[in-house]
Amino acid sequence: MREGYSAPGYVKFLSIVTLVYLTFEMAFNAHLLDITGALSSVDDVTSVEHTGRLLSGVAIAIAVWGWGIFPLARRFEVSRFLTVCMLVISAGLCIRGAYSGEDRLVRHYVDVSSGQQRREAVVLQQLTAMVHQDRISISGMDLTKNERLTPAGKAFMTVLPLEALSVDNLDGRVVDAIRNQVRQAVINGAGDAAQQYNHDVLPLQDAPQKMYNGYVRAVNGYHDALNGISDAQDKAWDRYLHELAKHNFYPANVPGYAHGSVISSVRRQGVPVPSNWNPADQQTFYDSLERSIRTRAEGDFHRAMSRIAGSSDVSDNLSEKDFLALPGVSRKIATPANSDIHPGMSFEEYKRRVWQPGVDKEVSKRVEAMNLEPSHFEDGGDRESMGRDAMEAAIAAPLALIFSILGATLHLFKVTNYLLWWRRPAMRKSIRMTTIGAVVTVLLAIPFFRSNEVTRTHVFQALSEGVQKSYAAPYGSIIDSGLKWIVQTEPMAYPLFAAARFITPHF
Repeated sequence: MREGYSAPGYVKFLSIVTLVYLTFEMAFNAHLLDITGALSSVDDVTSVEHTGRLLSGVAIAIAVWGWGIFPLARRFEVSRFLTVCMLVISAGLCIRGAYSGEDRLVRHYVDVSSGQQRREAVVLQQLTAMVHQDRISISGMDLTKNERLTPAGKAFMTVLPLEALSVDNLDGRVVDAIRNQVRQAVINGAGDAAQQYNHDVLPLQDAPQKMYNGYVRAVNGYHDALNGISDAQDKAWDRYLHELAKHNFYPANVPGYAHGSVISSVRRQGVPVPSNWNPADQQTFYDSLERSIRTRAEGDFHRAMSRIAGSSDVSDNLSEKDFLALPGVSRKIATPANSDIHPGMSFEEYKRRVWQPGVDKEVSKRVEAMNLEPSHFEDGGDRESMGRDAMEAAIAAPLALIFSILGATLHLFKVTNYLLWWRRPAMRKSIRMTTIGAVVTVLLAIPFFRSNEVTRTHVFQALSEGVQKSYAAPYGSIIDSGLKWIVQTEPMAYPLFAAARFITPHF
């Protein structure tokens, strides 16, 4: 102990800032686990990845402040204004650098991935989605849905892609199971054979009558417009007189200087009179409005006929028989959207010729990527984009969780150091750092000895062995130990991290 010694003034500031950051990091870690360890949308996953990169930048900025900016500013007696400028600039550089650095790290792993790894990543996307939906089970993973939603289960589902990519013949082991589940999903989404028969075939029997009814509605609308011309003319003229009266005018006494404004006003009311129209000429007013109504009604009728009958050149007085005999109408009735379907088709014929082939085609389309050669997913292949996206999804979420845990661990050490330095400044630095380091080391070591229901499963142990064999010693063991530590740490840390979310509502 050193009597009379006081900590530098910036230690209090760093203690508070680091504590605030640590609170947000812990809340974010819990939020991240909830998103990546469950069935979430692409937007949700992308959002937490961006947030994680920003927090990583903040963590680095605080470290730079504590280890560089503040000590240097104190040593060289830099002014407060210049110190603040250095803090702001360094924070911006650190956040930008961390954000782009993590993004480049992910892209680097994607760039160096092989076509086989990318194809396996595509399979993994299908597999994890189906596990979350309880549509498929992982052999040797005897966990209920509730157990999968525990912190350990969520952590496992988050790091599963990194572990599973090391398993030999991963895609060959799960493709058949996925194909069966995809088939059921297609049927559930589109409907079974009976539902589709009612949807596709039965309406064809009513198609002729529906088409003729549409023709009748268009004809009636056309005739109603023409029959209403006289009333429309009288009403428009009355409105015109009313507008003139507001200015103490009537048609015969509109002065020449006002002709232009009167004509513009009449045109705005829907009467396209000519530019040399005399405001007292009622007949030209009526003729102009009639031409406008007829042109509009004919246009509406012709557009309706193009839509219904396939041609705008259709008479407005056809019988039902003559209408249905029109070439465009008869073609639509004889040839539905699917040429294999006809009005008299039986259910068995529909199921054999239409429904079954349709389901098979859709299933093949959805699982097509799983049957392609790895070369299709390599750079320049026709499925390069799909493979790269799947590979990025498999890597980004686990990395975000790893960086979050590293940031929380480092700043747990730092905030404890700053708080002791601030509140117990007389304690020697060597004693303070040794004590904190020992405590943090013990806390970090405890999870290694606390296996849980996930890490004891056969599939987790098999994946663990696969990771160790996939990397040269000692990296395989280090990576495996790190992933196992995450799955065994989260059950102990999650309650504390989740509690921090009450302080940070955003998460």
